[in-house]
Amino acid sequence: MNNTIQQFWHFPDIYKTDLSELDMRISYFLNENYIDHSSNETLRNLYYTLRPIIPSQLKHWLQRRYRTKQEAITFPKWPKDDTLLKLYAKGLKKVLTENNLDKIAYLHFWPKGKKFACVLTHDVETKEGFERIREIAGLEYEHNIRSSFNIIPEKYDIDYQLLEKLRKEGYEIGIHGLKHDGKLFSSEKLFKERAKRINHHLRKFQAVGFRSPLTHRNAKWMQLLDIEYDTSYFLRIVLNLLLA
Repeated sequence: MNNTIQQFWHFPDIYKTDLSELDMRISYFLNENYIDHSSNETLRNLYYTLRPIIPSQLKHWLQRRYRTKQEAITFPKWPKDDTLLKLYAKGLKKVLTENNLDKIAYLHFWPKGKKFACVLTHDVETKEGFERIREIAGLEYEHNIRSSFNIIPEKYDIDYQLLEKLRKEGYEIGIHGLKHDGKLFSSEKLFKERAKRINHHLRKFQAVGFRSPLTHRNAKWMQLLDIEYDTSYFLRIVLNLLLA
């Protein structure tokens, strides 16, 4: 996983600035190297082991408590931390300053002067949800929309003919974990075992995209996945913030 300042902004090569120190910091935050993945491993594994039998009311209470705790943390700020955005903005400012510029040419994020892009995705987490794909896709088709359906390979029966029909109509199929049981990242050993199964399903589904359930993630481990993109991570581009 890499996204240097030069790659992010797509600066023309004529702008010469040493951005190596900032790029190292960006790599550190982009890969979330500050996270101790083992710190809450036991408690997290216990929760997901007991989750199927936890009453809904208690489950919702625990989720609210967890959210309150997350919101109180100053870094990384939840649900959106802007540390990376500030580093990219700092890199832009450095290039401007060292090249005596008040503006700079770069490859815009969106074509034809558009200010943003919207990607519609669906995480299909239950058998009932899978059975409603035809209905949802039909509504989208009427409005000339094509979305991505992220499928859990080993939780419910898969209608492969439906997936093929969706692909032919312009929809995309992605993989949403393996079992959606909260255990995918419980240990490196288990992840390596499951990564082999995920890669098998990626080929079988003709899928190139992945999204981890519950946004659980580990950038280093996820390099084992045979994917072209991942949406378990979120980096929101807010140009007004970047250029302020």
